[in-house]
Amino acid sequence: MRSIFGVILLLGSGAVWPAVFLPPQDLVCTGEQTKTHIGRLQPTDEAQHVDKTLLAAWALDTYGIRRSYEVAVEKRPDLMLDTSLSPSMEILEDEHFCKTQEAPEGKFACTGDDAKVISTAHLAFRRWLDGNDPNYNFSKLDKDRPHNYFGDAKATIYCVAKSDSPPKKTQDGPPKTESMLSHLRVRGTTDGLGYDQGDPGFKATPGASFSVNRDDVSDKTTNKIVGVLGYQLFPHSNNSMDFEMVPYFGINRNLTSAKGKGDTVTANTRNVGIYIDFSFSNSKFDHVFTVRPDYLTDIQHHSNIESLGFVYQPFVLGWLNTNLPFSTSSESIASVMPILDLRIDTGHYNNCGTLALDKCANYTRIGSQFGVSINSNNINQPFTFTATDTRLIGMTDRAHDIDYLKYVLSYALNKDKSVSLDFSYSDGRREDTAFEERLWGISLGVKY
Repeated sequence: MRSIFGVILLLGSGAVWPAVFLPPQDLVCTGEQTKTHIGRLQPTDEAQHVDKTLLAAWALDTYGIRRSYEVAVEKRPDLMLDTSLSPSMEILEDEHFCKTQEAPEGKFACTGDDAKVISTAHLAFRRWLDGNDPNYNFSKLDKDRPHNYFGDAKATIYCVAKSDSPPKKTQDGPPKTESMLSHLRVRGTTDGLGYDQGDPGFKATPGASFSVNRDDVSDKTTNKIVGVLGYQLFPHSNNSMDFEMVPYFGINRNLTSAKGKGDTVTANTRNVGIYIDFSFSNSKFDHVFTVRPDYLTDIQHHSNIESLGFVYQPFVLGWLNTNLPFSTSSESIASVMPILDLRIDTGHYNNCGTLALDKCANYTRIGSQFGVSINSNNINQPFTFTATDTRLIGMTDRAHDIDYLKYVLSYALNKDKSVSLDFSYSDGRREDTAFEERLWGISLGVKY
């Protein structure tokens, strides 16, 4: 299928989209405050956190769940998931709480209408735990069991400060400093350099890929490496704005060596640049603006391109560029992230090398990248599927239009999904060189 629209349309079947779960901080938070943001998560050891008892009580009040069900739980503690939970926590956490004709496996008798209300509250609560509410920091939840919140004594959700005051020092001294390696970034494309490892968008970001194929019959070897290495500098964050710079080096090399026939080059480029992004926030949206000056060398054709890219990406909680749960009637089986940005690319060839004139034209292009990423919530099936289509219209003479489609299916080889086995397909003109490409591949993916 040439377009990703069919993939997006398939997501509508069999899904239940629960009501929005947005607990107000003044009713559920306790302790000192910290600051965070959709893009950057920075908890402190003494940060203000969600009180689990207050959260469960707020949920029952908000969704209109009758107190008689709490009494029912108190009378039958033997049916509880965990006897250490309060009745209100039990109602919210147990997906098989209600027993009805449609759900005979349930534990407590519920009317049909009450069962729907409790199910809606339960699914909305699980969706909230996926970590997309910018008013809270979910980085301290167990990645393997994010929905076991009430039953896990170590699970903590931090509350985001609404003031610009810095976090206070602890009794043991100043806050802990970050490791230098925490600023290192290894990604598959420059577009992924803006995500920290704790961000929801990190899962959808392709990793650097490495593959080696050997054909003993034809006596040829194919080596492929595609990736970007960057390092974050000067990160700055306050309550409404973030800023960062990431100098980077990129490589795209696809080379086949055959005995007696020399090398066949599909791609052989190097590029250096600086990824600069500004993020502005309010209560519901993040607006991320990216500027990316870049210098690319095409070793195959001995040409050079100086370019400047601009990208605007809106983050709309529960709708766009953030994770949404994809649910069956009983559980959230995956997270779905709709992807959309607006972009402008300008480029100047200061050396055409051996390129034909029609492939060596200065350009200005305007368009968008859009798509979808699906991330499995099942730790036994750690798949991530990402489909993107980059479409840019040439605004100058001889500037090629860009229509670059890419699918990546990744199977994670470790818990944080930073190492994976990737199955990929790409088709169209590359955004950086406008060269046509149509590739299938299996490779080892790494991102950090």
